[in-house]
Order: sequence, then structure tokens, then C-alpha cells
Amino acid sequence: MSQHKNSLLYKVSCIALAVSVIGAINFATASDAEARERSRTGSYTTGKGKTGTFQSSASRTKGEGFSRSKSATTDSGKTYVRTATGSYDKETGTRTKEVTNQNGKGYTATGSYDKETKTGTKTVTGSDGKTATVTGTGGDGQRSGTYTTGSGKTGSYNSTVTKEEGAYNKDRTVTTDDGKTYDSSATYAHDKESNTVTGSRTNFRGKTRGGSVTYDLNK
Repeated sequence: MSQHKNSLLYKVSCIALAVSVIGAINFATASDAEARERSRTGSYTTGKGKTGTFQSSASRTKGEGFSRSKSATTDSGKTYVRTATGSYDKETGTRTKEVTNQNGKGYTATGSYDKETKTGTKTVTGSDGKTATVTGTGGDGQRSGTYTTGSGKTGSYNSTVTKEEGAYNKDRTVTTDDGKTYDSSATYAHDKESNTVTGSRTNFRGKTRGGSVTYDLNK
């Protein structure tokens, strides 16, 4: 796997982890999945004790697309913003997602999924023009397939997702064309009493970062 793909898709900072934990609220609040527009505010704490606040908003039109915005403000006053928009072409079955990070960089992902064969293809293009294409099958929390980078590097991947009451776990293994294997994992847990989601990620280099988010659903 190229260093670009590592940095583009998997490498996260403490702030990015905090924002991703905000996103993990989705699994903890499935009951409001029918809502077309929603916003949330709250506070976060990283594994190193750094604190801050967050805001997130999302709107969705069933069968057409969505828009999301997430921001995290640190205890020193710095603000990090991540936005995403998505669209769906009913005729071709193609989904497109555009993500922009704080530094103005991001990526565009275009893909399609066949419900009958449970097979999907996604191409990710970074802000620098570099690409990676992933093709695979999935079902019952299992996904596996192959990838090809814009420079011609290839490999395979396998991921497993398990969901229980108030908990979400994901394990992923990527094997490059020269036989090197990289493992990563993510775990999230939701405490309903305190409205807190706690998360931990271990990347392909073995570095682990953690954090928690306490939120108010009714904003």
C-alpha cells in the first residue's frame, strides 16, 4: 500500500479521532435514522487529556443525497472543520461523495453496489489527483476484496464489523502485492446514561489513539 493511501484513508490525528467519534453517534442513535435534518453539540476528550467542543449538522434526502458538516474546537481555541456532500444517481446506481478537511484537502469517492450479488466498486481520488480503486463483496459484517492504486500497486483486504448493544467494533487487514500485511482496528462504545461515546483506533503502524464525546441529541 502506498504512503499516500495510508495518509488519505487511514491516518488520523487526535482531533480527527474526536471528529470520527462524533460520527460514531450514528450507530448509537439509530432510532432517529428517519430524520432528514439534525444537528448536535457537545464536548470531547482525547486519550491524552486534551479537551474541546464540537458541532455537527446533517441533512439527507432519501434516494438523492446528503450533506454533513463537523467541527471541533480545541481548548486552545483552534477549530478543525470537515465537510462532506453526497449524491446518488438512480439511473446508474452510482454514489458520489466529496470530503473536504480543514486544510482544504480531501478526496472524492465514486462507487456502485449491486444488492443481489453484494458486490461493490469504489474509486477514491485525492486532492492531489492520486487514485485508488477498491472492489469487493460484503454481507453480515464481512467485507473482502482487492484494491489497485493509481500507480499500479495492488493488494487485497478483509474487514469484519460486529455490532452489539451500545458497541461497535471493526477489524481490517490489508495485504500488499509483495506480501506485507497491515492490521488496523476501531472500537466504539455508547453509554446511554451519560450520552457519551468512547472510541479507540489502532492504525496500520500500530499507533493507538482514543477519545470520547459527550453530546446532546435534542439540539
